[in-house]
Amino acid sequence: MLDYGGKNFRQSGKRQFQFVELINMDEACGRDSAKQPKYNVSLRLVDLDAIPAEGQARAKGSCGGHGAESDTDIALAEMCDDYGLHAPLDQWNGNNARQLLRAAYREANSLLNSDALESKLDRPVNAIGSSAREFMAGDIYSAMQRGCESGDSSARLLAKMHGVSQQTIDDTRPDDFLPFVFGYMAGLNGQPKETDPDTAKEYFRGFERGQNVKAGKCPAPSWIKSHGN
Repeated sequence: MLDYGGKNFRQSGKRQFQFVELINMDEACGRDSAKQPKYNVSLRLVDLDAIPAEGQARAKGSCGGHGAESDTDIALAEMCDDYGLHAPLDQWNGNNARQLLRAAYREANSLLNSDALESKLDRPVNAIGSSAREFMAGDIYSAMQRGCESGDSSARLLAKMHGVSQQTIDDTRPDDFLPFVFGYMAGLNGQPKETDPDTAKEYFRGFERGQNVKAGKCPAPSWIKSHGN
């Protein structure tokens, strides 16, 4: 495993599986990994109850699964992991593989606690802000929606690439739009951002949109009427 990499997994819940994978970057990338850490270790989760049936079918087809053996939870979980339908929980880089693996296994054990796992699954794991939970389900649209609301350039570009109309990108709004409007006006007018942890998430997306509009990074949503709009 240290020479060529490898993956270990175990069942950690009813239909949940933890995967720990080690990649020897020298073996995988050759000269491209020069002066970089030799090993990468990642910890991932596959929860079959959280992955849509169509996603599981795509994973199965991509991995060449057929017959009764490929329909077991263990086989499906491994195919989903290989296909990319997993929740990235953490990763480590370094030159001491055994030390990295120990860190991964400690973290895996700590995430047997359901509260700790739920907190990890809610963390953003990519550039557009998809949570680990959304990433596992193959859901990019929730983060894309949030990003378009806030005026994030990466999310706006991604939406455009997916064929969303410019008007929809510019004018999308959350279902709970009142806190969004309050945040938007605060960000647009240079007011301090709320710090109360109980403040609605929509407020913060609105605040970011107001700041982006003020900075000229995106247009103002036409459904919000303000002075000068």
